[in-house]
Amino acid sequence: MKHASKTDESVVWSHEESYKGLGIVAMTHRNRLRHIIHLLHGIENQERGSLADYGCSDGYIISILQKGIFLDRDWKFYGFDHVEELLSKASARNLPHTEFHLFNLNAINRDQSNNFDIVTCFETLEHTGNYKNAFENLYSSCAILGSIVVTIPNERGVPGLLKYFGRKVLRRNAYGDFFNSKSELEYVKALFLNRPIDVFRHPDTEGWGPHLGFDYKQFETFIQDHFVKEQKLKIVHQGSATIHFNRSYVFQKLG
Repeated sequence: MKHASKTDESVVWSHEESYKGLGIVAMTHRNRLRHIIHLLHGIENQERGSLADYGCSDGYIISILQKGIFLDRDWKFYGFDHVEELLSKASARNLPHTEFHLFNLNAINRDQSNNFDIVTCFETLEHTGNYKNAFENLYSSCAILGSIVVTIPNERGVPGLLKYFGRKVLRRNAYGDFFNSKSELEYVKALFLNRPIDVFRHPDTEGWGPHLGFDYKQFETFIQDHFVKEQKLKIVHQGSATIHFNRSYVFQKLG
């Protein structure tokens, strides 16, 4: 998997810009943001609390939430990301009652255990080298009976095929060195036959990479086996968003 440099254009671009304009990417992002806000409205938020956004990028989504659903509420916000340049852009927004911190989701870190009433992670797990460690961090940082809200892409089957070829048309060197040791033809075949694609992400890495090989069905199996069956989490919501191009989840932490 390609390790993303902090100076890569794809990493340090302004997240806010991806929501502007009439392009299909911008429209998809705006639709997903509306869905995220809808999910958060479904959570019974008290007047005072804390929210942590992992993979916060330049802080754009936190800024939107502060102006909307959390307006006039006494909430504190924390943004975590692994790219210093993005955190600098986020800090430059001067958002009230908000802190931004460097954080590597790939490595399990219990410093924030049971801290936050709501933990969010939007379109980030698919970029990690080890999504299991990443989700463990989300779970650990959430307070007991708190909520974890996650969105991830659907990279399988027809949606995966459309995205795969669409990125190749729209982006230069869309997949870096991902296929240096893997068969691109076999990957396309797996998409066409709607087969599991997580094998293309093995072994796990310590870095960050593209969406390729992220399999939401395997993610859901992991959640069931390691959290739901062990009564650590309850699934409040699980479903498709953005015309089956994305999946969304709301979990409640039980213990």
